[in-house]
Amino acid sequence: MIYCTLDDILAKIPRQNLLQLTDDEGVGDINQDRVNAAITEAQTVIDGFLTSRYEMPLTSVPALINHLAVDLAIYSIYSRRMETDMPPAMQDRHDSAMKLLLQIQKGVVQLGIETTQSAPGDYKTNKTPLDRVFTSDRMDKY
Repeated sequence: MIYCTLDDILAKIPRQNLLQLTDDEGVGDINQDRVNAAITEAQTVIDGFLTSRYEMPLTSVPALINHLAVDLAIYSIYSRRMETDMPPAMQDRHDSAMKLLLQIQKGVVQLGIETTQSAPGDYKTNKTPLDRVFTSDRMDKY
């Protein structure tokens, strides 16, 4: 399942900007392949952050993930144009998205869907107190 669409991106940036950023050939239309590549890149980043906490790819897309995917995809589209400076607002949105992904990964922010992460488990050992080399009696001698 894709996390955002061209329409989601167009809801955040003007069509003319997207046209300028993707129409390398000058045909006068948004290059859907380049937009799809940016969306795939955003999804890959999101999946990479959340794979330890959630079953990936997500089967339903929470609104927060859609929001993050759009911001990351737009950043990716802007990044294609290395000769132009990244707009500061776009850099800020990217940095905020990455911080939020880290918070989701750590469990600070919840998506409202079932996690795959289990509770910390017990560990087993074959050692007993008699196996200790440095007992308190021995340590007191030094």
